Amino acid sequence: MTDSQAPVSSLEPAVLKPSPVEPAVRDTAPNKSIASLPWPQIAPRQPISILSVFDEDEETSPTTSTTSPSSGSLLLVMSPPPVPDPDIPSTDLPYFSFFLEEMRNVLPYVDLFPDAPASVFSSSLCHPAVRHSLLSVSALISDKKSERGRRRALEHLQKSLTSLQRSLSAVEVDEGVAISIFLLAYFNVTSGEHVSARKHLAGLNMVLAQLQADHLRKSEGILSPYAISPLTMLIWRMAIRMDFIMAIMYSLRPVFPM
Repeated sequence: MTDSQAPVSSLEPAVLKPSPVEPAVRDTAPNKSIASLPWPQIAPRQPISILSVFDEDEETSPTTSTTSPSSGSLLLVMSPPPVPDPDIPSTDLPYFSFFLEEMRNVLPYVDLFPDAPASVFSSSLCHPAVRHSLLSVSALISDKKSERGRRRALEHLQKSLTSLQRSLSAVEVDEGVAISIFLLAYFNVTSGEHVSARKHLAGLNMVLAQLQADHLRKSEGILSPYAISPLTMLIWRMAIRMDFIMAIMYSLRPVFPM
């Protein structure tokens, strides 16, 4: 079945269906469309259990109260950026909706951290590499269900790779790069391309090591459990789980250090 003959995905709400004749100009109000997405109801100041061990240390140590970060850093959830990228077209909205509604049933540990998909979505609005990686995974899964092929998924995959190559060439490594690489590895696993997934995990391991080294340089060698955000730490644990499963499947040494 060709893309032109494929049925419209059931995930696409009626208000977002394109008109029979596509307009020649870009949508000039993407922010309004983004705001129309089903944003999750996130309870404020919700601590995450991944940092509970540090909370216990703070309770027993009288000196940590003066050096501990603000309570805002203990949140897994990142507030939605106030100014999303203006280049986000309305045709991507069904895939954003799919990610918010369905990926919580797919990604590991989301039962413990239900706000994780919303956090990744929020970070993608101002980070092109994360956004295209997210959309590639979402399009791959949702279009496969509706038999629409992989064209949209591969388009976003190529855009994500281009954005990542640009960032790595300029040595502009941030946590968004790490999240994007993990999503690309997840794309490969979903596609059955496990060799490519392991290569992306190796790259993710290098990026995470660079992030830690950057923090040590800025903090003059002082280690901190808050050097990397809780969201990226959760992504790191998801990547280790993925790596461990593939290592067992193929009797290979894990990419991440044991």
